[in-house]
Amino acid sequence: MTLEAKLRDIQKKLWDSNFPNERSISQGIVLPILRELNWDTDNTSLVWPEYTVGGGLADFALCGNSDNPKVFIEVKKLGGVEKAEKKAQDQVMRYAHNKDVRIVVLTDGRTWSLYLPEKGGMGYDGKRVFKLDISERPPQESSEVLQRYLEKSRVVSDKALETARVIFFLRKHRKSNPGMWKEPFERAVGLVRALHHLVPIALAEEIGTKSAQDNIDPDIVDYFHSLLREEISQSGGKIGSSTPTPIDNGSKGKEGKDEGNQSSRSGKLVILGKSFHYRDAKDALVIVFKELERRELGFCQRFYNDPRNHGRTRRFIAQDKGELYDRIHLKENHAQLSGNWVIGTNNSNLQKEKIIRIAADVAGLKFGKDIIVSFDA
Repeated sequence: MTLEAKLRDIQKKLWDSNFPNERSISQGIVLPILRELNWDTDNTSLVWPEYTVGGGLADFALCGNSDNPKVFIEVKKLGGVEKAEKKAQDQVMRYAHNKDVRIVVLTDGRTWSLYLPEKGGMGYDGKRVFKLDISERPPQESSEVLQRYLEKSRVVSDKALETARVIFFLRKHRKSNPGMWKEPFERAVGLVRALHHLVPIALAEEIGTKSAQDNIDPDIVDYFHSLLREEISQSGGKIGSSTPTPIDNGSKGKEGKDEGNQSSRSGKLVILGKSFHYRDAKDALVIVFKELERRELGFCQRFYNDPRNHGRTRRFIAQDKGELYDRIHLKENHAQLSGNWVIGTNNSNLQKEKIIRIAADVAGLKFGKDIIVSFDA
Protein backbone atom coordinates (compact mmCIF):
# COMPACT_ATOMS: atom_id res chain seq x y z
CA MET A 1 0.00 0.00 0.00
CA THR A 2 1.28 3.50 -0.83
CA LEU A 3 1.32 6.32 1.71
CA GLU A 4 -1.41 8.08 -0.27
CA ALA A 5 -3.66 5.00 -0.11
CA LYS A 6 -2.92 4.55 3.59
CA LEU A 7 -3.86 8.19 4.26
CA ARG A 8 -7.10 7.75 2.35
CA ASP A 9 -7.93 4.73 4.53
CA ILE A 10 -7.02 6.60 7.73
CA GLN A 11 -9.02 9.62 6.63
CA LYS A 12 -12.20 7.57 6.33
CA LYS A 13 -11.59 6.04 9.76
CA LEU A 14 -11.10 9.50 11.24
CA TRP A 15 -14.48 10.54 9.86
CA ASP A 16 -16.00 7.62 11.76
CA SER A 17 -14.04 8.50 14.96
CA ASN A 18 -12.47 5.05 15.35
CA PHE A 19 -9.61 6.25 17.58
CA PRO A 20 -10.74 6.63 21.23
CA ASN A 21 -7.35 7.23 22.91
CA GLU A 22 -3.65 7.95 22.43
CA ARG A 23 -2.66 4.28 22.15
CA SER A 24 -5.16 3.66 19.34
CA ILE A 25 -3.86 6.75 17.50
CA SER A 26 -0.27 5.54 17.87
CA GLN A 27 -1.09 2.04 16.63
CA GLY A 28 -3.72 2.91 14.05
CA ILE A 29 -2.33 6.14 12.57
CA VAL A 30 1.20 7.09 13.58
CA LEU A 31 2.95 3.71 13.19
CA PRO A 32 1.19 2.81 9.89
CA ILE A 33 2.21 6.19 8.45
CA LEU A 34 5.80 5.72 9.62
CA ARG A 35 5.90 2.28 7.96
CA GLU A 36 4.84 3.83 4.65
CA LEU A 37 7.63 6.37 5.17
CA ASN A 38 10.10 3.45 5.20
CA TRP A 39 10.67 3.28 8.96
CA ASP A 40 11.10 -0.22 10.36
CA THR A 41 8.66 0.18 13.24
CA ASP A 42 9.66 -3.25 14.61
CA ASN A 43 13.21 -2.00 15.16
CA THR A 44 12.94 -0.14 18.45
CA SER A 45 16.43 1.31 18.09
CA LEU A 46 15.20 3.25 15.03
CA VAL A 47 11.59 3.90 16.03
CA TRP A 48 12.01 4.15 19.78
CA PRO A 49 8.74 4.18 21.77
CA GLU A 50 8.58 6.02 25.10
CA TYR A 51 12.06 7.49 24.72
CA THR A 52 13.35 8.60 28.15
CA VAL A 53 14.42 12.24 28.14
CA GLY A 54 14.57 15.06 30.68
CA GLY A 55 12.57 13.30 33.35
CA GLY A 56 9.81 12.40 30.90
CA LEU A 57 8.99 10.17 27.95
CA ALA A 58 8.75 11.22 24.29
CA ASP A 59 6.12 9.01 22.67
CA PHE A 60 8.39 8.19 19.70
CA ALA A 61 11.97 9.03 18.78
CA LEU A 62 13.04 8.53 15.16
CA CYS A 63 16.73 7.69 15.29
CA GLY A 64 19.50 7.65 12.70
CA ASN A 65 21.18 4.97 14.77
CA SER A 66 20.85 3.69 18.30
CA ASP A 67 20.26 6.50 20.83
CA ASN A 68 20.73 9.22 18.19
CA PRO A 69 17.27 10.80 17.95
CA LYS A 70 16.58 12.97 14.91
CA VAL A 71 12.84 13.57 15.47
CA PHE A 72 10.58 13.46 18.51
CA ILE A 73 6.88 12.69 17.96
CA GLU A 74 4.42 13.47 20.72
CA VAL A 75 0.96 11.88 20.41
CA LYS A 76 -2.20 13.25 22.01
CA LYS A 77 -5.77 11.98 21.96
CA LEU A 78 -8.02 13.11 19.14
CA GLY A 79 -8.75 16.78 19.69
CA GLY A 80 -6.26 16.84 22.56
CA VAL A 81 -3.74 19.06 20.80
CA GLU A 82 -6.22 21.89 20.33
CA LYS A 83 -7.49 21.61 23.92
CA ALA A 84 -4.06 21.63 25.56
CA GLU A 85 -1.73 22.78 22.80
CA LYS A 86 0.55 25.01 24.87
CA LYS A 87 1.11 22.32 27.53
CA ALA A 88 1.87 19.74 24.82
CA GLN A 89 4.21 22.17 23.06
CA ASP A 90 6.01 22.91 26.34
CA GLN A 91 6.46 19.19 26.90
CA VAL A 92 7.81 18.23 23.49
CA MET A 93 10.04 21.33 23.19
CA ARG A 94 11.57 20.58 26.58
CA TYR A 95 12.37 17.07 25.40
CA ALA A 96 13.90 18.40 22.17
CA HIS A 97 16.17 20.92 23.91
CA ASN A 98 17.33 18.27 26.37
CA LYS A 99 18.65 16.03 23.56
CA ASP A 100 19.37 18.74 20.96
CA VAL A 101 16.74 17.28 18.62
CA ARG A 102 16.15 19.63 15.68
CA ILE A 103 12.66 18.48 14.56
CA VAL A 104 9.63 17.80 16.73
CA VAL A 105 6.16 16.70 15.66
CA LEU A 106 2.98 17.12 17.68
CA THR A 107 -0.04 15.12 16.50
CA ASP A 108 -3.45 13.91 17.57
CA GLY A 109 -3.61 11.69 14.48
CA ARG A 110 -5.72 14.20 12.59
CA THR A 111 -3.51 17.30 12.80
CA TRP A 112 0.27 17.12 12.39
CA SER A 113 2.40 20.10 13.42
CA LEU A 114 6.14 20.19 12.75
CA TYR A 115 8.41 22.57 14.65
CA LEU A 116 12.03 23.67 14.53
CA PRO A 117 12.97 24.15 18.21
CA GLU A 118 16.12 26.04 17.19
CA LYS A 119 14.14 28.86 15.53
CA GLY A 120 12.99 32.05 17.20
CA GLY A 121 9.66 33.78 16.85
CA MET A 122 6.74 34.70 19.02
CA GLY A 123 5.76 31.61 20.97
CA TYR A 124 5.69 28.13 19.48
CA ASP A 125 3.76 29.25 16.41
CA GLY A 126 6.91 31.13 15.47
CA LYS A 127 8.78 27.81 15.38
CA ARG A 128 6.13 25.93 13.38
CA VAL A 129 6.98 24.93 9.82
CA PHE A 130 3.55 23.54 8.97
CA LYS A 131 0.26 22.37 10.45
CA LEU A 132 -1.41 19.66 8.40
CA ASP A 133 -4.94 18.30 8.86
CA ILE A 134 -4.97 14.90 7.15
CA SER A 135 -8.74 14.58 7.63
CA GLU A 136 -9.39 17.59 5.37
CA ARG A 137 -6.50 17.78 2.90
CA PRO A 138 -6.44 15.52 -0.19
CA PRO A 139 -4.31 12.43 0.57
CA GLN A 140 -1.91 13.28 -2.26
CA GLU A 141 -1.07 16.64 -0.68
CA SER A 142 -0.76 15.17 2.82
CA SER A 143 1.50 12.46 1.42
CA GLU A 144 3.79 15.03 -0.20
CA VAL A 145 4.17 16.99 3.04
CA LEU A 146 4.80 13.95 5.26
CA GLN A 147 7.31 12.47 2.82
CA ARG A 148 9.16 15.76 2.59
CA TYR A 149 9.81 15.95 6.33
CA LEU A 150 9.49 12.43 7.80
CA GLU A 151 10.60 9.93 5.14
CA LYS A 152 13.39 7.84 6.69
CA SER A 153 16.25 8.51 4.24
CA ARG A 154 15.53 12.25 4.31
CA VAL A 155 15.49 12.32 8.12
CA VAL A 156 18.67 10.25 8.52
CA SER A 157 20.57 12.32 5.93
CA ASP A 158 19.31 15.61 7.47
CA LYS A 159 17.72 16.53 4.14
CA ALA A 160 14.38 16.79 5.94
CA LEU A 161 15.92 19.24 8.40
CA GLU A 162 17.47 21.28 5.60
CA THR A 163 14.13 21.35 3.80
CA ALA A 164 12.35 22.49 6.94
CA ARG A 165 14.83 25.32 7.32
CA VAL A 166 14.32 26.33 3.68
CA ILE A 167 10.54 26.38 4.01
CA PHE A 168 10.77 28.20 7.34
CA PHE A 169 12.83 30.88 5.60
CA LEU A 170 10.35 31.14 2.72
CA ARG A 171 7.37 31.42 5.05
CA LYS A 172 9.13 34.17 6.99
CA HIS A 173 9.90 35.94 3.69
CA ARG A 174 6.28 35.55 2.60
CA LYS A 175 5.00 37.05 5.86
CA SER A 176 7.37 40.04 5.74
CA ASN A 177 6.77 40.69 2.00
CA PRO A 178 3.09 39.82 1.43
CA GLY A 179 2.76 41.98 -1.69
CA MET A 180 5.24 39.86 -3.63
CA TRP A 181 3.04 36.80 -3.07
CA LYS A 182 -0.11 38.29 -4.54
CA GLU A 183 1.16 38.98 -8.04
CA PRO A 184 -0.41 37.54 -11.22
CA PHE A 185 0.57 34.02 -12.13
CA GLU A 186 3.40 34.86 -14.55
CA ARG A 187 5.12 37.01 -11.94
CA ALA A 188 4.74 34.25 -9.36
CA VAL A 189 6.52 31.87 -11.73
CA GLY A 190 9.23 34.46 -12.23
CA LEU A 191 9.61 34.76 -8.47
CA VAL A 192 10.12 31.00 -8.22
CA ARG A 193 12.88 31.13 -10.81
CA ALA A 194 14.54 34.11 -9.14
CA LEU A 195 14.47 32.45 -5.74
CA HIS A 196 16.21 29.40 -7.22
CA HIS A 197 19.30 31.61 -7.40
CA LEU A 198 18.74 33.93 -4.45
CA VAL A 199 17.71 31.55 -1.69
CA PRO A 200 20.97 29.55 -1.51
CA ILE A 201 22.81 32.82 -0.90
CA ALA A 202 20.29 34.09 1.63
CA LEU A 203 20.35 30.76 3.45
CA ALA A 204 24.12 30.41 3.59
CA GLU A 205 24.34 31.56 7.21
CA GLU A 206 20.95 30.23 8.33
CA ILE A 207 21.49 26.65 7.14
CA GLY A 208 25.26 26.56 7.35
CA THR A 209 25.68 23.33 5.37
CA LYS A 210 26.99 23.14 1.85
CA SER A 211 24.94 20.04 1.02
CA ALA A 212 21.74 21.99 1.63
CA GLN A 213 22.28 24.00 -1.55
CA ASP A 214 21.90 20.85 -3.66
CA ASN A 215 18.47 20.25 -2.13
CA ILE A 216 17.04 23.76 -2.23
CA ASP A 217 15.84 24.04 -5.83
CA PRO A 218 13.43 21.06 -5.81
CA ASP A 219 12.21 22.04 -2.35
CA ILE A 220 11.37 25.54 -3.55
CA VAL A 221 9.50 24.15 -6.54
CA ASP A 222 7.56 21.71 -4.34
CA TYR A 223 6.71 24.49 -1.90
CA PHE A 224 5.51 26.84 -4.62
CA HIS A 225 3.50 24.05 -6.19
CA SER A 226 1.61 23.72 -2.90
CA LEU A 227 1.09 27.48 -2.66
CA LEU A 228 -0.10 27.76 -6.24
CA ARG A 229 -2.45 24.79 -5.83
CA GLU A 230 -3.96 26.60 -2.85
CA GLU A 231 -4.29 29.89 -4.74
CA ILE A 232 -5.74 28.19 -7.84
CA SER A 233 -8.31 26.37 -5.71
CA GLN A 234 -9.30 29.51 -3.82
CA SER A 235 -9.64 31.68 -6.94
CA GLY A 236 -11.68 29.23 -8.99
CA GLY A 237 -8.84 28.43 -11.41
CA LYS A 238 -7.47 31.96 -11.90
CA ILE A 239 -4.60 33.86 -10.34
CA GLY A 240 -4.50 37.54 -11.13
CA SER A 241 -5.74 37.93 -14.71
CA SER A 242 -4.07 34.86 -16.18
CA THR A 243 -4.99 31.26 -16.79
CA PRO A 244 -2.59 29.18 -14.70
CA THR A 245 -0.17 26.71 -16.17
CA PRO A 246 1.71 24.34 -13.85
CA ILE A 247 5.34 25.17 -13.16
CA ASP A 248 7.51 22.72 -15.04
CA ASN A 249 9.99 21.16 -12.65
CA GLY A 250 10.56 18.18 -14.89
CA SER A 251 7.94 15.95 -13.31
CA LYS A 252 4.19 15.44 -13.13
CA GLY A 253 1.87 13.59 -10.84
CA LYS A 254 2.00 9.83 -10.68
CA GLU A 255 -0.55 9.51 -13.46
CA GLY A 256 0.65 12.51 -15.47
CA LYS A 257 -2.26 14.67 -14.30
CA ASP A 258 -2.17 18.34 -13.42
CA GLU A 259 -1.75 18.18 -9.67
CA GLY A 260 -3.30 21.62 -9.24
CA ASN A 261 -6.78 20.62 -10.37
CA GLN A 262 -9.37 18.45 -8.72
CA SER A 263 -11.25 15.93 -10.78
CA SER A 264 -14.39 17.38 -12.36
CA ARG A 265 -15.75 14.15 -13.86
CA SER A 266 -19.47 13.70 -14.14
CA GLY A 267 -21.08 10.64 -12.68
CA LYS A 268 -24.14 9.09 -11.11
CA LEU A 269 -25.27 9.09 -7.49
CA VAL A 270 -28.08 7.01 -6.04
CA ILE A 271 -30.38 8.14 -3.22
CA LEU A 272 -32.76 5.44 -1.96
CA GLY A 273 -32.75 3.72 -5.34
CA LYS A 274 -33.29 6.92 -7.35
CA SER A 275 -30.47 7.83 -9.76
CA PHE A 276 -29.17 11.37 -10.28
CA HIS A 277 -26.58 12.39 -12.85
CA TYR A 278 -24.13 15.07 -11.68
CA ARG A 279 -21.64 17.25 -13.58
CA ASP A 280 -19.00 17.32 -10.82
CA ALA A 281 -18.59 16.76 -7.08
CA LYS A 282 -20.02 20.20 -6.28
CA ASP A 283 -23.17 19.39 -8.26
CA ALA A 284 -23.52 16.04 -6.47
CA LEU A 285 -23.18 17.72 -3.07
CA VAL A 286 -25.99 20.16 -3.88
CA ILE A 287 -28.23 17.39 -5.26
CA VAL A 288 -27.88 15.36 -2.05
CA PHE A 289 -28.86 18.24 0.22
CA LYS A 290 -31.75 19.40 -1.95
CA GLU A 291 -33.14 15.88 -2.22
CA LEU A 292 -32.83 15.19 1.51
CA GLU A 293 -34.53 18.50 2.32
CA ARG A 294 -37.29 17.66 -0.20
CA ARG A 295 -37.82 14.30 1.50
CA GLU A 296 -37.85 15.78 5.01
CA LEU A 297 -38.62 19.45 5.58
CA GLY A 298 -36.18 20.75 8.20
CA PHE A 299 -33.28 18.46 7.21
CA CYS A 300 -30.93 21.42 6.54
CA GLN A 301 -31.72 22.85 9.97
CA ARG A 302 -30.93 19.50 11.60
CA PHE A 303 -27.67 19.25 9.68
CA TYR A 304 -26.80 22.82 10.69
CA ASN A 305 -27.36 21.96 14.35
CA ASP A 306 -25.25 18.79 14.16
CA PRO A 307 -21.83 19.26 15.88
CA ARG A 308 -20.12 17.74 12.82
CA ASN A 309 -21.26 20.68 10.65
CA HIS A 310 -17.87 22.37 10.67
CA GLY A 311 -14.33 22.23 9.36
CA ARG A 312 -11.41 23.69 11.28
CA THR A 313 -12.67 27.30 11.09
CA ARG A 314 -16.04 27.26 9.28
CA ARG A 315 -19.40 25.58 8.85
CA PHE A 316 -20.31 23.42 5.89
CA ILE A 317 -23.84 24.81 5.51
CA ALA A 318 -25.49 27.93 6.96
CA GLN A 319 -28.10 30.57 6.20
CA ASP A 320 -25.49 33.31 6.50
CA LYS A 321 -22.68 32.72 3.99
CA GLY A 322 -20.38 34.60 6.37
CA GLU A 323 -20.31 31.42 8.47
CA LEU A 324 -18.92 29.37 5.60
CA TYR A 325 -15.45 30.92 5.39
CA ASP A 326 -13.06 32.88 7.59
CA ARG A 327 -11.55 34.67 4.57
CA ILE A 328 -13.61 37.30 2.76
CA HIS A 329 -12.43 36.44 -0.75
CA LEU A 330 -13.78 32.86 -0.39
CA LYS A 331 -17.33 33.81 0.58
CA GLU A 332 -18.61 33.66 -3.01
CA ASN A 333 -17.60 29.98 -3.24
CA HIS A 334 -21.00 28.63 -2.25
CA ALA A 335 -24.13 27.13 -3.77
CA GLN A 336 -27.77 27.80 -2.97
CA LEU A 337 -29.76 25.02 -1.34
CA SER A 338 -33.45 24.97 -0.47
CA GLY A 339 -34.89 28.05 1.22
CA ASN A 340 -32.21 30.38 2.55
CA TRP A 341 -29.60 27.69 3.10
CA VAL A 342 -26.19 27.87 1.39
CA ILE A 343 -23.35 25.34 1.28
CA GLY A 344 -19.62 26.00 0.94
CA THR A 345 -18.02 24.53 -2.19
CA ASN A 346 -14.31 25.31 -1.71
CA ASN A 347 -13.55 21.77 -0.51
CA SER A 348 -11.59 18.83 -1.84
CA ASN A 349 -13.60 15.98 -3.32
CA LEU A 350 -12.80 13.84 -0.28
CA GLN A 351 -14.13 16.58 1.97
CA LYS A 352 -17.31 16.75 -0.12
CA GLU A 353 -17.70 12.98 0.31
CA LYS A 354 -17.22 13.43 4.07
CA ILE A 355 -20.02 16.03 4.13
CA ILE A 356 -22.33 13.66 2.23
CA ARG A 357 -21.51 10.88 4.72
CA ILE A 358 -22.52 13.18 7.58
CA ALA A 359 -25.67 14.20 5.71
CA ALA A 360 -26.64 10.54 5.27
CA ASP A 361 -26.19 9.92 8.98
CA VAL A 362 -28.23 13.01 9.94
CA ALA A 363 -31.01 11.79 7.64
CA GLY A 364 -30.93 8.33 9.24
CA LEU A 365 -29.60 6.75 6.05
CA LYS A 366 -26.57 4.53 5.44
CA PHE A 367 -23.82 5.82 3.19
CA GLY A 368 -22.84 3.21 0.62
CA LYS A 369 -26.30 1.62 0.73
CA ASP A 370 -28.98 4.30 0.83
CA ILE A 371 -26.72 6.98 -0.65
CA ILE A 372 -24.13 5.74 -3.14
CA VAL A 373 -21.50 8.06 -4.63
CA SER A 374 -17.73 8.11 -4.97
CA PHE A 375 -15.44 10.92 -6.15
CA ASP A 376 -11.84 10.89 -7.33
CA ALA A 377 -9.56 12.22 -4.57
